[in-house]
Amino acid sequence: MNNQPNLQFLLESGGEENLNQVYIYLVNSLYFVIHKYITSKKGTEEDVEEIFNDSFLVLEDYGRKKMFAPKSNIPGFFIQVCKNIWRSKISAQKFNFDEVIKAFDITVTKFNSADINKDALYKILEMLDEKCRNLLIWQYFKNIHDTEIQTRLKLGGNRSLITTRSRCMKKLRGIIKENGGKHLFYS
Repeated sequence: MNNQPNLQFLLESGGEENLNQVYIYLVNSLYFVIHKYITSKKGTEEDVEEIFNDSFLVLEDYGRKKMFAPKSNIPGFFIQVCKNIWRSKISAQKFNFDEVIKAFDITVTKFNSADINKDALYKILEMLDEKCRNLLIWQYFKNIHDTEIQTRLKLGGNRSLITTRSRCMKKLRGIIKENGGKHLFYS
């Protein structure tokens, strides 16, 4: 990483030209590292691009708010943000939403929607508080981007979204378990 520009200065200064310079530097110097990490964890090329760009938004936000310590290791910080976002995405996917997605008539080839008890699904979702219900529907059924969800729910940032999503998933798992498990979705 020789000839590294002053990334912290460029991020904190803002402006499209400065941010483009940071982005180009990160792509040239770290994209391969992020690509290798995510694909080794069964991620796709699309996952790599999404995680890389989402992480850059976090980096940009830190710069705008001047949250970096003096002489911060920006590339190291960026790599860690990428890893954290990837891990949160993977942990969110551990819950099998195929049954739930099919109940909302979104195309999934594994299940026949006629076999799903939609009333049970709606009752389970109604048991969640409004914030959790909206977050999960927007995230998993409407494919709304994380930054839009943060804005809609008035969450402080990516860390807040990750924590809230984790809590909501835990609540949903608990409700499903208390109400007969995944078998309650089948007629």
